[in-house]
Amino acid sequence: MRHYDTKVSFMAQLSAEVENPAIGRSIVFDDVLQNHGNSYNGNNGVFVAKVPGVYMFHLTASSKPATGNHLGLYVMKNDVKVNYLFLDNNKDFWLHRSVPTVIDLETGDQVKVIFGNVIKSSTLGGCCFHTHFSGVFISKQ
Repeated sequence: MRHYDTKVSFMAQLSAEVENPAIGRSIVFDDVLQNHGNSYNGNNGVFVAKVPGVYMFHLTASSKPATGNHLGLYVMKNDVKVNYLFLDNNKDFWLHRSVPTVIDLETGDQVKVIFGNVIKSSTLGGCCFHTHFSGVFISKQ
């Protein structure tokens, strides 16, 4: 494998807040800041592996304070949950959390983030790096 075949990385942020999202809705990180290898699609929020190997993804999310609100974000590989991040019951301050995910991918595998759990009128913070998603190719399998 040639060196340039493995230069795969991306970082994208959510450009605006998402209020009262539907469960199962994909999160589209539409402000794409970096996309080496063009594997991330800022129009639908899906990363498609063009190179098989080990990848690391990192999800960071924020939500506004509001009593009793809960947001659960799921990192999905081909429609199977491989990790999650919860922003729950943040009544006094903004929550800002992150989670890394290391997974093996084959060519054509897809990775995306969806709303997996929503209670009450929750808001996912957008703009200014409140919520962002990134990924990088680590090595061949």
